[in-house]
Amino acid sequence: MSWLEFVIECESEAIESIESILLTSGAQAITLLDAGDQPLLEPLPGEMPLWSLVRIKALFARDIDQGHVESSLHEQKAGYYGYWQVLQEQEWSRVWLERFKPTRYGQRLWIIPSESQPPSSTAVNIFLDPGLAFGTGDHATTNLCLCWLDGTSLQGRRVLDFGHGSGILAIAAKKLGATYVMGVDIDPQAVIAGRQNAKNNELNSNIEFSDHTQQQDFDVVIANILAGPLRNMAENLSTSLRPGGKIALSGILEGQITEVQQAYSPWIMWETMQKLEGWVLIAGRRREAQMEQSR
Repeated sequence: MSWLEFVIECESEAIESIESILLTSGAQAITLLDAGDQPLLEPLPGEMPLWSLVRIKALFARDIDQGHVESSLHEQKAGYYGYWQVLQEQEWSRVWLERFKPTRYGQRLWIIPSESQPPSSTAVNIFLDPGLAFGTGDHATTNLCLCWLDGTSLQGRRVLDFGHGSGILAIAAKKLGATYVMGVDIDPQAVIAGRQNAKNNELNSNIEFSDHTQQQDFDVVIANILAGPLRNMAENLSTSLRPGGKIALSGILEGQITEVQQAYSPWIMWETMQKLEGWVLIAGRRREAQMEQSR
């Protein structure tokens, strides 16, 4: 299978807006480099590249509408120079494996390529390789979600991962002690990838991946998508959560916080917020039934 790579050069000030447009348009993975091709792998929290000219490499499925991606950038007046190139699966996998090293998130979680040795056998180790769906912790939003899961008590909890992609968050939740995890994604390739990645991590029971929610009344809901879909799914995600249950949403830019919070306000009391590279995770609890009725 081959992929399309969109290579863009832009000013560093335009990174956040261009990255957001690329993700909304269907980018499966994004890499930032300076003019000398030095990769930005895992920056420190809040750290941004200092280069004046940045190269962005965005990976898309082979059948992506290139014209739509470019027109979306033009509509936002995002100044850039860019070109498309075909990247074969074998080449992408090799580059990805050379770049991706074992990385820790929070206190316990490690994301590790399957060919690497885990730094600690007593840690919570998740093994992932490139495949049909992406999500390895490399992006700020996934980083935020993994750290939130690591800091949340999941023992004995039922967890919903909405928009699961590679299944990384669902797998992390299960390994962190959840009794049951449901991953939901409308992309059939993501469902296949989630199931395979769970199997590769020796998770064979009480974790499911589907294109629709099969169980309600979860103790924890996590969704790492984008602000628009999060707003549209506000009632469905909120009512999938039991009263008092915890919810975490990411894929939100700093300027979108208020609109997302307001969409969920009939059901959710917001409690905490974490930020990384211009992206935000907001977390809260579902209101008790009588509090919802009184609003």
